[in-house]
Amino acid sequence: MSDAAPNQVHNEVRPVAPVLTPEQLRELDEARRRWRKVARAGRVAMVDGCFLASGAAFSLLLGLWSVESAVAGVMLAGLAAVEFMGRARLKRAEPQAALLLGWNQLLILGLIGGACFYQIFFNAPPPAAPSPYLTDPAVKDLLEANGYGGLLEAAQDQRPLRTLVYCGVAVSALLTQGVLALYYFSRHKVVEAYLRATPAWVVEVQRRGA
Repeated sequence: MSDAAPNQVHNEVRPVAPVLTPEQLRELDEARRRWRKVARAGRVAMVDGCFLASGAAFSLLLGLWSVESAVAGVMLAGLAAVEFMGRARLKRAEPQAALLLGWNQLLILGLIGGACFYQIFFNAPPPAAPSPYLTDPAVKDLLEANGYGGLLEAAQDQRPLRTLVYCGVAVSALLTQGVLALYYFSRHKVVEAYLRATPAWVVEVQRRGA
């Protein structure tokens, strides 16, 4: 009995792992090359999502003292969640994921633009009280004589500077989020082209590993 057991073990038939044919290996290599553009978009979404999540965490921390910061933190957290979800769907080769990421960028652009518009036109602080130094007639006469009349008065009003800053933020968002939105929208056709040119078994393997 003791001698039969080892023989039975050696005589057992072990399953053999399937081996890909040269044709299948070639298809897999070609699919990997086609996938690079989509994978790059996924990395961009990962970086953008981490940036939004960091901004959300910072805003929520400030939200302990400011309701506006808390609201901004919640909104940023939602945008970050959409970015991560879009990335996950993009890794599964879902064409609609690229559209989701593109619309998310346009939503970010709209929120930033709306915040800048509000700060410029509805939340601008009134001009500060004139400095006592400007009430001295001798100082005013000296400034006017040298062509600097009204310079110190203008320095008391922070509205032009605020307007310039928020306009800069809006333009920066238009360039950044606008370009990102166009980039993501263009990936929609890239994913569709990948699905058309890639064998179904390769796509299934990729989705299982995503």
